Amino acid sequence: MVLLVFQPAEEGRGGAKKMLDAGILENIDAIFGLQVHPDVPVGQMISKVGSIAVGGGFSKAEVTVGMFQGGNAVNVIPEWVTIAGTFRAFSHKSLNFLTQRIEEVSPKLVSMI
Repeated sequence: MVLLVFQPAEEGRGGAKKMLDAGILENIDAIFGLQVHPDVPVGQMISKVGSIAVGGGFSKAEVTVGMFQGGNAVNVIPEWVTIAGTFRAFSHKSLNFLTQRIEEVSPKLVSMI
């Protein structure tokens, strides 16, 4: 039997956890994932045993700024902005370092505004 699984809410909102809690992966002997990656040319694919996405082979950590909101005119500096995103890492060491750097840099960025 082949089971095709499309993960909802992959970037944040707990899609994988909800799938696991629902029991979708019970009685599965093997699972294969597919992810688009900017370093792999269109029409080509790569594979390996184990993890290959963030931290698994391409990078030790990843920061994504997915939202930058502020103001309502293109020629006026807004009084405030909201910056939001995600960060993730393969190892606890990388995650701790990334968390530390975000906590160190964020106040400095705010003070420059």
